[in-house]
Amino acid sequence: MPIALPRGVKDFLPTVAGRINRISHELSRVFELWGYRGVITPTIENLDVLALAEPELLERMFKFEDRDSGKVLALRPDITSQIARLAATHLKDRAKPLRLHYSGSVLHYGERDKGSSREIYQSGLELIGLDQPEADGEVIAVAIEALKAAGLVEFKIDVGQVEFFRGVIEGLSLPADLRKEVELAVGRKDRSGIEELLPTLNLQNRDEEALLALPTLFGKRDVLARAEAMTVNPRAQKALENLSQVLDTIDSYGLTDYITVDLGEIRGLNYYTGVIFEGFVAGLGEEICGGGRYDDLLGRYGNDQPATGFAINVETLLKALEKQGETRGAGSPDFLLLNLAKEKDEALKVARYLRNKGFKVAREIAKRNMESSLSFAGSEFIDRLIIIGGNDLDKGQMLVRDIKRDKEEKVKIDDLISGAVDLT
Repeated sequence: MPIALPRGVKDFLPTVAGRINRISHELSRVFELWGYRGVITPTIENLDVLALAEPELLERMFKFEDRDSGKVLALRPDITSQIARLAATHLKDRAKPLRLHYSGSVLHYGERDKGSSREIYQSGLELIGLDQPEADGEVIAVAIEALKAAGLVEFKIDVGQVEFFRGVIEGLSLPADLRKEVELAVGRKDRSGIEELLPTLNLQNRDEEALLALPTLFGKRDVLARAEAMTVNPRAQKALENLSQVLDTIDSYGLTDYITVDLGEIRGLNYYTGVIFEGFVAGLGEEICGGGRYDDLLGRYGNDQPATGFAINVETLLKALEKQGETRGAGSPDFLLLNLAKEKDEALKVARYLRNKGFKVAREIAKRNMESSLSFAGSEFIDRLIIIGGNDLDKGQMLVRDIKRDKEEKVKIDDLISGAVDLT
């Protein structure tokens, strides 16, 4: 199943693929600079393995029966659960922490009301075996540095703490049905919806004020002081202290300007166990990355370990880069080499030299005239043409034509090979 192109992208398919490959490479390079090692997980898994981690995704998984074993299999809807199983089984005796990163597609039925894609290409990482706030701070810092390395300029990381919400709700002693309604209203940041629920909750004034404040706890770090003043619940207070320590770590990396605090964010309330975060670009309407702490997951596979991590939606990141005008790394060749001489030796020597220097060189093997070759170069997004041979060139000479700038220059091949000429 091919990767779905970001909606609105109209470029030539290999050009888009080149950009996605470039982004994935940049992200993986940052992960490895921080000490994370790559792993590859299978696209097909036993359904019962995936169900342990993602029971709420069961209805949206692509499922089928293995004709050999009769077992029900599924296409992976998530890679984190696969890495959790890997860490809890094959890597359980390895020294901790484990720093692992990955890239690949996840597949599931999209949410119909959002028109979301069935296949999402992700790059992400998991930090397993550390429960300190510094570990959460590192993971968020890596996410920021990875987005920067991919070329993203204007973005924000919204950071929350699900234990704060749990603590506030815990102190209200609500019945299960009303608690669910409150969760939904807070998740939508629907203050008016909460106000409508208040008559049915039978709360004291202080608790009503705390509940109404939840959707407004968004902004800079001073949000923590506001939150601390509105609740005396020990669980909520401990969550605020934890988040403060995580923010201290991010500040020590010099990345605080990318952070907003959102204590009303409760995404993944049944999955995450602590700090959570999402990355956004203004005007895009969908998250670029998301993650957080999930300390309960590895225990489902028989080896209880604390863990935190995130995934970047590479296709959404591509859309964000295009929104800011970023189109580099399209994957097109740097040069189209046209050989008009009878012999191929000089053309092959030039191509080999340039490739060894890291340039992408496509040889024009098809027999066409100059106009057709220029047209072909344009259709392939190739900006420069190298011509060897022909009536206007001496032996040992080549013409470098910059199509985009409408410039050309004659260059001695020996000067290129000796390094006297730089075609960067």
